[in-house]
Amino acid sequence: MPFVVVLQNLIMKHIAAPLGLLSIGFGPAGIPVPPPLGEPVTAENAKQPVGHIRADSVLTPLYPNWGAMPDNPVALGPAGRAHIDLDDLLTYLMAHASQSPALLPPKQWAVLHSPVGDGEFALGWAVSPSGLLLHSGSNTLNFAEVALDLKRGAVAAVVSNDASSQGTIDDTIASALQAAYAARALADNAAIAAGSN
Repeated sequence: MPFVVVLQNLIMKHIAAPLGLLSIGFGPAGIPVPPPLGEPVTAENAKQPVGHIRADSVLTPLYPNWGAMPDNPVALGPAGRAHIDLDDLLTYLMAHASQSPALLPPKQWAVLHSPVGDGEFALGWAVSPSGLLLHSGSNTLNFAEVALDLKRGAVAAVVSNDASSQGTIDDTIASALQAAYAARALADNAAIAAGSN
């Protein structure tokens, strides 16, 4: 069995299964059934999510059977070829924020989230000066960025099926995290109000 498949199986067994992440997969996102090459993509025949290429400010979906590579090479797997829907991504991030014992014991969470070396990176995370954990990824057709604030228990994710939108996403993640803080504060206030009744 190829090593990349062994790693994919470990991810499915030790991360996806305990958290109920049904959408996680490896390779091109979705199983699109595009129109024949040369026919226009319409709302009726497009299946999302598929990555897009941008040429001369025009976005074109890149379906797996159109001959171009719709994902990173297999050698970058499994991490560089993983895909997940937004609900499952947020579930995964909340497992990090809550340091779920379903995945790891507390000491292992601490190692995973602690900066190493010069303090700019943890294991798989960039560490901002304020202590936020950040991670981004792309297969050159899609782009995702996530933020994790362990101190405040907040997470945010911004995704696009246009990898050229990275600059916009970098700006949007801060807004998404502010929205997460506001939602968390509302939930906390509602719980306090319910407890005082």
